[in-house]
This record gives sequence, structure tokens and C-alpha cells, in this order.
Amino acid sequence: MNRRKVMICMMVVMLLGLGYSVPVNGQEAVTEQAKSETTENLSTEQTTENTVTEENSSAEKTTEKKKKEKNTVSKSKEENEASTEKEKENYTEEEINHQPRILVEDNSLQTQRLEAGKDTAWNLTVKNYGSKAVENMKVTLLSESSDIRFEKTSWYQGHLGTGGTMDLSQKVSVSKKAATEPISVQFQFEYEDDKGNSYTSTEAVILSVNQPQKAEIVNLSFPDIVYSSDTNALTFQILNTGLADLYNARVSVEGKGLFPVQDVFLGNIPAGESKEGEMQIFIGTLDMDEEGKQSEEKSGKYGAVSGTVTFSFEDENGEIKEQKLDIHTEIKEPQIVELKIEKEKEETNQWWITVIVILILTLVLVIAVLYLRLQYFKKRMDFHEEAEHL
Repeated sequence: MNRRKVMICMMVVMLLGLGYSVPVNGQEAVTEQAKSETTENLSTEQTTENTVTEENSSAEKTTEKKKKEKNTVSKSKEENEASTEKEKENYTEEEINHQPRILVEDNSLQTQRLEAGKDTAWNLTVKNYGSKAVENMKVTLLSESSDIRFEKTSWYQGHLGTGGTMDLSQKVSVSKKAATEPISVQFQFEYEDDKGNSYTSTEAVILSVNQPQKAEIVNLSFPDIVYSSDTNALTFQILNTGLADLYNARVSVEGKGLFPVQDVFLGNIPAGESKEGEMQIFIGTLDMDEEGKQSEEKSGKYGAVSGTVTFSFEDENGEIKEQKLDIHTEIKEPQIVELKIEKEKEETNQWWITVIVILILTLVLVIAVLYLRLQYFKKRMDFHEEAEHL
């Protein structure tokens, strides 16, 4: 910039010196021309300076903007790094502060059923499986079933160390009409760790109720006297007097000289219902074996005999239960029935009697007609005679 100014000044001085050597008429023109050129050069320099200044200011602004952006990026990076460090610290703290775990250790009713209408002892123990002790632990027992009653539903333990156990044993009562179904029981644990952090956990236990089956066979009927080679009916009725269903109910009979045609299968009998049955029994002799053949034992063929009626059914687990009843009868010799056919009397042909009856009736009818006609004519004759006298 300074060099340009110096050069411009030298040019102005040279032009002025040349102007003095020019005639007077052209001096003014040269002077004006030199002034105008000087003004133009000055304006050009000023414009150049302004342009350079603007460029410098824009460059400075760009530099400041970049610096600001760099500062913003660096701040965001610092914030991200700080948040990441905080997350790492929190994660480290979570890893360090493991939640203590309380689980069921021993349950005496895990494989045992509760009997309806009875009280059962329940031995239950919980254990701290966590890596640290628990403080101020409260245990609450929860169940939605109304058929089961608990002796106790809440417990408190001030301190339970790692691996420590807590006894929750009690007596359980089941109502007589409890349904045969699984019952869910929940244990809710509320406790704290050594830093005062609160935790809650839940453990579920399933209890099974067994409703005893009650059934009987009634109205058992069989003849007191039977005859060999006959077939007689044994009738009965099965009553399910309990609250549990009977499965695969069946009735069979055993006894010397008594041979059932087949067992009676009644199937399932729901609670509170009954079924009737009938069994056909062939009557043999006392000296027959189970296959109906004559045995080698020398014994009488006929006489009094006792039989056994077996009523069996299953529970829901397939366990078979039986009831036995005795029947008593007497086997006698087969009855020989003689068929006597009475001879029909020969019918005599008495057609002539019918003819005589018809003839008599016809004669009576003719006599009646003639009598009536005679009476009629007699009345007419009497009427004409009276008319002539008049």
C-alpha cells in the first residue's frame, strides 16, 4: 500500500513538471487530467483497501465461527464423556449392589396332598441365596382360595444373613367341600440391603387338595332259591355320596356254582349321582370249577352257597379301590316241567236245531200277520153294517 502511494506521488510530481513545459493553453487541461487521474487512483486505492478490509473481516468472522464450532464440539464431547462416565459409575454401582434373593428351600407339601376336612402340618423354610444380608424383612402369605385356611399369614425377620434360613412352618386347614384342584399360594418378601435400598420379590407354591371318594352299592337283590341250569338276574344300585367323581366303576361276582355272563361296567359316576345295574348269572352246581367243568372233589351238587359281589372304581390318579358284599342263595335240582296238552272235545254238528228255531220263528210271524189282518177286516165289516142301518 505504501509503495503504491509513493509511486502515485512521484507520478503526480512528474506530471506537474511536464505541465510546466507544455504551453500555457494546454496547462490547464493537463492539470485537470492529472487531477482526475489522481482522484481515480485514490478512489481505486480506497476501494481496494475497503475490499481487503472486508475480506479480512469475513476471514476473521469465519475463523471465529470455526473456533466457536470447535468449542461447541469439544463441549459436547466433554458432556458425552461425562455422561458415559456417570453411566459407567452407575452400572458399576448396580453390579456391586446385587439384589438379595430369597427362595423356598424346603416344602413338605410339595409331594403331599392336603386331605379335605382335615388339618395338615406344613413345614416350610426359605433361604437367603444372595451375596449380602437382608434387613427388616417382612413375609406375607397370599391366597385367593376360600377352601383353605392358614394358621399364620405374615412374619417378620430383622436380619437374615447370607445363606441364612427362616422357618415359616404352620398348620393348614382344608374345608370338607374343597374341590379337588391345585391351589396357588404366594409368598411376598419385602426387605432392605445394608445400604437401605428396598426390594420386593415373590415366590409361588402350589398346594394340591385331595377330596376322598365315597360310594356304596345298595338295593342288592338276588333270589334266595335258584335252580341249576337257570339264568337269574342280580340287580343293584351304585351311589356316589362324595364330592369327587368315580372313574371306571365296575361290578363282578364270584361264587361256587355262580357263573356271571359278564361283568357290569358302569363307567364314570359324577359326584352326587347314582347308576343302576343288572347282571345275568348262570346257575351251575357246587361241584363245578371256575371254568364250569366238573371238579374231582367229591361234594354235593346242590345246597346253600355264598357269593361275593365286588364293586371297584378308580380315583383321578388311577388308583383302584374296592368294596365287597356277600350274597347268599341255595342251588336246587333243575325243575322238570311237564307240558300237559288237554284234548279238545269234539264238536257235534247240530245244524238242525238252528233250522227248527228258524221255522218256529217264521210260523209265529205268519200267525201274527194273519191275526192282524183278520182284525182289520172285521172292523171294516162292522163299520159297513152300521152304515146300512142308518
